[in-house]
Amino acid sequence: MNNKVLKGLILICISIGFFLFVFSASGGPLTPLPVNNNLYAVTYGNSTFVAVGTFGAILTSPDGKTWTAQSSGTTNYLYSIVYGDNEFVAVGADGTILTSTDGITWTKQNSKTDFTLFGVAYGNNMFVAVGEFGMILTSPDGKTWTKRFAGVSNYIHVIAYGNNTFVAVGESGTILTSSDGKTWKDISYQGNFNSFGIAYGNKTFVFGASYGYGGILISHNGIKWMKYWSSGNSENIYNIAYGDKTFVAVGENGTILTSSSPETAWVLRTSGTINYLYGITYGDNTFVAVGTKGTILTSSDGIAWVPQVSGMKSQVVFNQGVQ
Repeated sequence: MNNKVLKGLILICISIGFFLFVFSASGGPLTPLPVNNNLYAVTYGNSTFVAVGTFGAILTSPDGKTWTAQSSGTTNYLYSIVYGDNEFVAVGADGTILTSTDGITWTKQNSKTDFTLFGVAYGNNMFVAVGEFGMILTSPDGKTWTKRFAGVSNYIHVIAYGNNTFVAVGESGTILTSSDGKTWKDISYQGNFNSFGIAYGNKTFVFGASYGYGGILISHNGIKWMKYWSSGNSENIYNIAYGDKTFVAVGENGTILTSSSPETAWVLRTSGTINYLYGITYGDNTFVAVGTKGTILTSSDGIAWVPQVSGMKSQVVFNQGVQ
């Protein structure tokens, strides 16, 4: 290849790169989006599974097996997603809040904060998001958000609704409860642990407590908690889901635990992966777990797990802007 041809190719590459940068910066639909992302959360609603993760990644699936990448319009990390009142709400870094009725078309909302939001739940006709420095936001529709104050400055990682009660948990044993998402009571547990996952099912709240090894805390009312250390597991628990009369917990190094009676016994299952599992949900008679490197696993019973292809490969795609 002669020098003139080489220089010509270099100029073409520079021109293409400059065009993409300007087009994106000017509000156009192209935003570079690295993939092969981590997936942090997954939910089910409107006959659709929706998973979210790093660099604004959003994937949808009708069955947990076939997945399609959607345009989120952001490169901020998305840490949590919930479905309620016929709407998906996803939250993440720098106060990011996105809403969608179908999981495909997403709209950015004004959270009125730049604090990172780690968790979101729906109950009692209210969306509640939680995050850094005790941040709590509420919204009746996912679009208009109001800041609430719980009197704590610890990070709040996750939130769930059950038994007419919101329960939010986080770092250093933080546990908060509320009936409406607006007024909160601090009932923090004595113990230097962090919590990253919580679920409600069978009249029981269950969350994973991280002491550097996997522990489980249980409550029937969200106020009085009992501790159970899961046998056979030394890994941290990152999320929990309830379905088909079974709790399923996921965590470090592909850890999966199941229990039909969380106060008495948890069984370690074989996931077939050593990738961290950060999110899990239950819908359409299927558990779906997600994690690092685009990992997606499905199971009909929480015991036998099948890996699925997320389609998140090592390349650069271009993410269309938010409406």
